[in-house]
Amino acid sequence: MVSCLVLFSESAIGDNMGRIISTRVVGNTEIVVPANNVGGNASVFNGLLVNVLDSSSTASAVFTILDELEPGMPVEGTFNASANTFASAEPGFFKTFNIKVGDQLVFTDTSSNDGTLTITAIDSAYTTLTFASITGNDTEPATIQVLRPVASFTFNFATDYSKNDATEAWNYTNGILCRNGLTIQSTSWTNVEAYVLHS
Repeated sequence: MVSCLVLFSESAIGDNMGRIISTRVVGNTEIVVPANNVGGNASVFNGLLVNVLDSSSTASAVFTILDELEPGMPVEGTFNASANTFASAEPGFFKTFNIKVGDQLVFTDTSSNDGTLTITAIDSAYTTLTFASITGNDTEPATIQVLRPVASFTFNFATDYSKNDATEAWNYTNGILCRNGLTIQSTSWTNVEAYVLHS
């Protein structure tokens, strides 16, 4: 028996059912938006289906759906490895984009900090962001993209079925708008596959 977690929107039922796209993923990834999507890069998250690949083995993961905000923003600033911070050269730069603790920044074009970092603190001036870890002490231009969590689902599967009430769940919503596309991340991809339902 293969247990699953099913989360989808009411729009998947009835007249709109044919408009929902299912994309299989087996690792943290950006979901490709259809070229003819009416909202440009906008995408609607309609739900998530998670399967256990081998029902003789356990599986446990937390899946997070993130809205892709403000892609490709140029910013000049300073990385500080001892404080684990990035400070914009422009005071209050991050307030313009309503950045919050828990958001993720995808850095590119840096000397040593390309990658995804989760914000753990923001100074009151919205100039300096703190992360769990920073490499190097560089003052340089960078490009950032903001990823904001919009949904999170916990999945557990035990081979003795002691957690059976957590292996299948239904969650109804009218859809969550992701303004510049969506990303799925998981704390673990061991023994699971996911199908992201989007439109």
